[in-house]
Amino acid sequence: MNIFRLMTVLTLALPALARAAEEPARRPEAPPLLSHDELQRRLNDPHLRLLDARSRADYEKGHIPGALWVDVQELQALTRPETLSDKDTWARALAPLAIDETSEVYVYDDDRQHNAGRVWWQLSYAGVPRVGLIDGGFPLWVRERRPVNSETVQVEPRTFAVSFHAKRAASRDEVRSAIQDNKVQIVDARSAAEYRGEKKPQNGGHAGHIPTARLLDLYDLVDADGRFVSADAQREQLAKAGIAPDRQIIVYSHGGNRSAGVIFALRRLGIPARHYIGGLSDWASDPSAPVVEGAEAGRRAE
Repeated sequence: MNIFRLMTVLTLALPALARAAEEPARRPEAPPLLSHDELQRRLNDPHLRLLDARSRADYEKGHIPGALWVDVQELQALTRPETLSDKDTWARALAPLAIDETSEVYVYDDDRQHNAGRVWWQLSYAGVPRVGLIDGGFPLWVRERRPVNSETVQVEPRTFAVSFHAKRAASRDEVRSAIQDNKVQIVDARSAAEYRGEKKPQNGGHAGHIPTARLLDLYDLVDADGRFVSADAQREQLAKAGIAPDRQIIVYSHGGNRSAGVIFALRRLGIPARHYIGGLSDWASDPSAPVVEGAEAGRRAE
């Protein structure tokens, strides 16, 4: 190739390479979503690690055969700023789940992916290679007359080699920067009443939403039985919210549960998103952090 042809090729290629460097990674690997039919067929699969993210009392009354109870509150404590990147603490907390590199982990709950989504995100963040959700909650499983038992599952703890996907999380400072950066979209996964400031947090704190945030309620993506609506219906919700799938996204809720479910749905659509897992609870703990009320999406603080 002569020098003039080489210069021409570079001239044409450099703008595309520059755009690629600026844009977020596309088409993340879609996390698995297992139907009740598929789950029932695989209940005896030795590689399946099924996690029940309901209360301990509900688990003991009855659960899907082979399901191991997961302490959602204990896992939630791992996302405090002082432990979010502490591999040893995470490894100790995950050991009772008996997960290793060959495990296929699936999580279910009874509250429209509220807890299950949170557990999914934390295991994914910790580097569990195959982790997904069950498409439908435990009440639906019971109504479908599928097998249930009350035997407590006993497993030998295993040490999982934690390897954080740090870029899947977003800090409060990064959210502050995103408010001023038109390249980054902030998405609120709570209800419209919470977003507008009409419904205040039960444990106190500011009502309203983070400036510039767009509303994408998790429960518009998940039906009453805990099943995700169709991909087309999800895309319609994104368009309705004014969320551009080709721009960077940070998702939050109040404390990180509903936002995890939204991130799962986005990744199923091939859209990467980071998680401000501390959510509005963490945001409101800083007196200087602005919060706005009202239904006008994308509005900045005055």
